[in-house]
Amino acid sequence: RSLNRNISIDNSLYTVIGVMPPGFFPTRLGTPQLWIPFPFTGEDKNNRIAWGWTVIGRLKSGVSIELAQSEMDLIATQMEQSYPTHYQNMGSVLVPADAELIGSLSRFLNLLLIAAALVLLIACVNIANILLVRATERESEFALRVALGASRIRILRQLLTESLLLAALGAMLGLVLALGCVRLVVSLLPEAANIPRIREVQVDSQAAAFAIAVSCLTAMLFSLFPARRATNRKLNESLKESGRSGAVSRRQRRLGSLLVTSEVALSLLLLLGAAVLVQSFINLLRTDPGFPTSRLLTFEVRAPEFRYGKFETGGKNESRARLFAEIEQALAAVPGIESVAVASKLPVKHGPDPWGISIEGRARAAVSSEAGGAATIGTDGLPHHGSVAINRISPNYARTLGLRLLRGRLFDDHDSAERPMVAVISETTARRYWPNEDPVGQRFTVDYTSWFPKMTIVGLVSDIQTNDYGKPPYPEIYWPMVQAPSATGRFLVRSHGNVEALTDAIREAVKKVDADLPLLEVSTMDGIIADSLWRPRLAAWLFGFFAVLSLVLAVAGLYGVLSYSVSQRTHELGLRMALGADQRRILRLIIGEGMKVVGLGLAVGLLASIALGRFIEAQLHGVKTNDLLTIFGMVGLLAIVAMAACYIPARRAS
Repeated sequence: RSLNRNISIDNSLYTVIGVMPPGFFPTRLGTPQLWIPFPFTGEDKNNRIAWGWTVIGRLKSGVSIELAQSEMDLIATQMEQSYPTHYQNMGSVLVPADAELIGSLSRFLNLLLIAAALVLLIACVNIANILLVRATERESEFALRVALGASRIRILRQLLTESLLLAALGAMLGLVLALGCVRLVVSLLPEAANIPRIREVQVDSQAAAFAIAVSCLTAMLFSLFPARRATNRKLNESLKESGRSGAVSRRQRRLGSLLVTSEVALSLLLLLGAAVLVQSFINLLRTDPGFPTSRLLTFEVRAPEFRYGKFETGGKNESRARLFAEIEQALAAVPGIESVAVASKLPVKHGPDPWGISIEGRARAAVSSEAGGAATIGTDGLPHHGSVAINRISPNYARTLGLRLLRGRLFDDHDSAERPMVAVISETTARRYWPNEDPVGQRFTVDYTSWFPKMTIVGLVSDIQTNDYGKPPYPEIYWPMVQAPSATGRFLVRSHGNVEALTDAIREAVKKVDADLPLLEVSTMDGIIADSLWRPRLAAWLFGFFAVLSLVLAVAGLYGVLSYSVSQRTHELGLRMALGADQRRILRLIIGEGMKVVGLGLAVGLLASIALGRFIEAQLHGVKTNDLLTIFGMVGLLAIVAMAACYIPARRAS
């Protein structure tokens, strides 16, 4: 129905000629909703500062990315020779599409996959334990069947059929639960998660077939050994021992204990992983963003080029700067609003876009590792001493956000487009590039120096969090918005009371300036911070759920093995009591045997946690995987729960 329909975009009419499938061509910035042709004019082809383009290429069959990279290096060298002013010390780096789209997300998803696999393994060990007990109880039955002419293969097939039937029923129940769980998890993810095609994730026929196949395969594998053990015993031996409970139990006890040991070890792995991830998430919630987040609303205004001019890096677009200033004035007049500011980037939400910085008067030999590392020669002939993030702000930004002025001054109305460019820097910037001197009054320049002149530092402000919430702040430099307007205005509105109640009034105020400008991505700063923590929150939730599930399975397995062992040792325990053993000694005997198994499992789990710790360390904030308090806490929790599981059959035996 959409084909051949006309739509207006930026005052230009376009005809829809095709409809792409949902989720087509995701990018790290999101999935486009439509595509329009870009007619490259002669001016566009000669534009050497159009850094906003994304270049995509598909390698020919048999061509490695290393070979393609060498060809791009050659092209970069030729470009530098042809255009030294623009391309000096600028190369190209080929990045595989999956690495560009998924990046560090793959490690996070693999972590969740490992947790799910550990739970599956614990469940399979439980199945093996239960089937081993059942097969042991039925040995005399199987021996009698063999005596009556049944082949061992037929008995083995019967046991495997029973296991597959149970596995298939369990898989079907699991699929029903998975349908609801997948929808729940996807619905909890914010838009900021930006996982490619995440909204298309569902339990389809392929996923269902895979889950059923894995369930049946694991059931076969973990039931095969108990079945073979039950059918491989000698006929006479099984018939003779059919009336002696306890002899069979002693033979099977060691294998059952080994399975419980593995369950305890795997459960400890998940408990330790969940504990450190939950601690890390709590630490992130307690992290100071560097400014008060309450009563702060944000939204975006994107000025259309056909009305406010084309955006150029370093361009002094007066109409765009005037638009943002008029919106600020209109919002400041709204009752209930305390302060308003506009910026090119929002804290926490928009990460650093590094630009090279060249410091005036600093020679190449004077650059130390503390001041940004070895220098490279920039396009102005000065050494590049490192990189910084740039944010273009209005004079009221520091007051609205709550930044502290540490030295110098903030921007004011005198910093107009006609006056020399000035800058305010953050604490981290000062520590990195001016560690032993006063940065106020220092001069520097950045990349694109053919368009940006040298600028003077007039102030120093406190640090704030970037989009890597909880990590050290990135060196940041602020410019006056009027001296270098951005393509998009990100507004911050701080109110006296509930800022969300002012949303309609804010929309009306913007409409009075330009009725065609929509408010985009309206959110509170608290909401932005909450959305930015979706990854540690999801990891803590899922790992915690898996850990609790594994703990229940491990305790159930331990309880089952001990209960069966006690039931098989009735005559032995009765004889001990007849010879003078009291209840306490019987309790100590049963609990001691169970806790030996638990202790061995805890030791194995602690050794295995070293490998898991190295894998999840990148996901942690303010907590170490080898934290002794966490380790002792989880070991103690598992030991106490396991002792409770041992106590019930021990009490019954005594």
